Amino acid sequence: MERLSRHRSGAVTGSGVSRAVAVCLVLCIALLIPQTPKAQTNPDAPVCSIRMDNEGRVMQLVGIFVGPEPAAGSYRLTVLKQGLSGTSRTVQDGRFTARRDGGERLLGAVAIRVSAGDALSALLTIHTGEVVICTATL
Repeated sequence: MERLSRHRSGAVTGSGVSRAVAVCLVLCIALLIPQTPKAQTNPDAPVCSIRMDNEGRVMQLVGIFVGPEPAAGSYRLTVLKQGLSGTSRTVQDGRFTARRDGGERLLGAVAIRVSAGDALSALLTIHTGEVVICTATL
């Protein structure tokens, strides 16, 4: 009987240490993971994004703006493709006015053929006058 009780006390101590180590690990990992602040939603803040659609080996990238009226300005959509076949850079820019209903305004579209191993990146920048009001990257 004595052996069994020693084993039990050893097991309890061992599992207590294991539990403490596990809790410590969880807390350490939680402290190391960067905390992202909750997004503040402002219905009047302009929002821009890049939509990417895949049609076989052709990728289509479209710049999108949603913002309050009477937002008007200019945009620039730059798409860079790098791969075994080389590098290509496409730039589209122009002027725009926000939609009266607050819906999406499509700003530029780029269709580009991609192969295995190609890397795509894109940047959409929207200005009103000299001020950048939003950017989006892909």
